[in-house]
Amino acid sequence: MTTRHLQQRTIIDRFEAWQTAFDGAESARLMSQAALENAQDGIIGISSEWTPQYDSNNRLILPPFDSEFVSAVPLVIRDSDPPLTVDIISWAVDWSSDNWDNNGDGVADDALETGIFSIHSAARFGGQIRRVEAVYRSYDINV
Repeated sequence: MTTRHLQQRTIIDRFEAWQTAFDGAESARLMSQAALENAQDGIIGISSEWTPQYDSNNRLILPPFDSEFVSAVPLVIRDSDPPLTVDIISWAVDWSSDNWDNNGDGVADDALETGIFSIHSAARFGGQIRRVEAVYRSYDINV
């Protein structure tokens, strides 16, 4: 019975770390979105010297947290006791000016990519790293 209790506790601890990391990634995404809506670049914790990398499926790959280009921003969760800190990063992409074929139509930065932004965010907590991506269509993201 004790072994079973310990296993369940370990599973719960891992789920809580996973959920906290996911909540951090969502917070980073929302912070980037708010920055874009206020005419900022939407980049959080990643150096502007970093060159975006894409995989074979045309997906942006964020740099790892231990990269020289990352200075993760600590996000403090105040409603926990003791307060927890989640490291977050985020990169926003304006599809119309990134010199990349984001929509896969064979043409980079064409009219079909105008007004489309993607936000790529990640968070690290308790050994867990979670990533999220969101794509927004807006002809005036400042509204």
